[in-house]
Amino acid sequence: MMLQQSNHPKESDGETPFQKGEQILKKTKAFQQRANEILSVNAYKIQFVKGKEQIPKFVNPFNQTIRVQVSSSLNKAQQFSPQSYYDIEQWGQNRFTIGQLEKEFVNVYDDVSAVVYFNSVECPNEEMMSPIHLLVDYSNLSQINSLQEHCNQLIHQMQFNPKTNMLSFKTKELIAKSTYQNKQKIKVQDVSQMRGYATCIEITQTCENQILEDGNIFKVGLQPLLTVRKIYHKFQNFFERYSSKNNIDDMIFEALQSLQSKVQFSGIDESVSELFMHVQDRSINKAEYLQRLEDENLMMQSKLYTALEKNCILLQTQRDENPIEHFLLVADQKNTFLFGRMDFSDIAFQSTQVSRNHGTIQFMPATNKWIIMDGQKSFEQKWKNSTFGVWLQMNPKTFYYIDPEQIIKVGSTCINMIPNNVKMNDQDVDNSIQLKEFNNLRVKEIEDFTKTLLDL
Repeated sequence: MMLQQSNHPKESDGETPFQKGEQILKKTKAFQQRANEILSVNAYKIQFVKGKEQIPKFVNPFNQTIRVQVSSSLNKAQQFSPQSYYDIEQWGQNRFTIGQLEKEFVNVYDDVSAVVYFNSVECPNEEMMSPIHLLVDYSNLSQINSLQEHCNQLIHQMQFNPKTNMLSFKTKELIAKSTYQNKQKIKVQDVSQMRGYATCIEITQTCENQILEDGNIFKVGLQPLLTVRKIYHKFQNFFERYSSKNNIDDMIFEALQSLQSKVQFSGIDESVSELFMHVQDRSINKAEYLQRLEDENLMMQSKLYTALEKNCILLQTQRDENPIEHFLLVADQKNTFLFGRMDFSDIAFQSTQVSRNHGTIQFMPATNKWIIMDGQKSFEQKWKNSTFGVWLQMNPKTFYYIDPEQIIKVGSTCINMIPNNVKMNDQDVDNSIQLKEFNNLRVKEIEDFTKTLLDL
């Protein structure tokens, strides 16, 4: 399935393309019902037709395309197998939409008519999809400044130290951090305003969306949800949130007893974790807690104080008929945590819709970030993905960067987007493999530059 796009064609009668396009747009039934929705994304396309033939208005100066592959569902092996595709040509707008709303024909004069495409990719049979559901922005795929040019522009906007004629460390740090904003990837936004039917992005072993942030909600398999409640830079900050005590031992005891629901601790010494559970169950009093904590043979207090300086993350799991559970992962004795149906998992799900060894959560000390991945390493040290995957629920009105191998799911419909013949920084990128290699090289270039800059 091929779909040719064009901007609002320029007419010979002196009217501007926007005026002509707007006049035609206003004649459609969809505009009368959804004017605000259509104009807010402003990504509709108009193609003029004479008889049964398209009227060519101008030649597309670009040969870049984005192939959008669509499937009504994953196959029996839960793999993406496209049933149709659309080749979206890159025009000046650098964006297009995906939705349920179908094109309309408008009579212009005599045998000339106009086809108004409200969506470049139409999915009329997906009940969970709104008339205009996804806004896709590919402006980042166009050529941008080189890393050196980008930094030179920033330097001109910043101040030198007049005594040394050198940039301050803070300025260098700002320059280094700013380079990470130049991601040459497709961005997707949910503009549907639908409540209760989240659009989901597939999480792979390495992808842009695997970095965990406060408020992230992930679908584990088909139904159970995993929510990031809060990321703490220090384990101690978790207890400070629930207690006003100054003494650290008093603070921890009070915080544990004030928790509204039980928290399971992982990543810290087992004896400390077991002691915390007794305090939450109120099976020991404060004197017994302090006595066990100060037992020199167990060295529990020393282990606890060491862990208090480590990064941690509070997670919540939920399934319809099961109570909410809370898990706090501390990057102390390990940085890798497992979730799945197995009892030994750090986060255990009691659901057949979750694989036994479903996914991995990992703390990355180099970046001070937590990430989530679908799958786990097997005993043979080979990576094995889960059956039903891990999916990030998109927040409305928020752009998400998408990698070529990732799938977007709306209801049962699965969508994949691959840039083809893209020109990036004077390098031709013909397929998704080359695109991934290009982005990996760029990340390495940024990392090397950042290190060099901060070492100056």
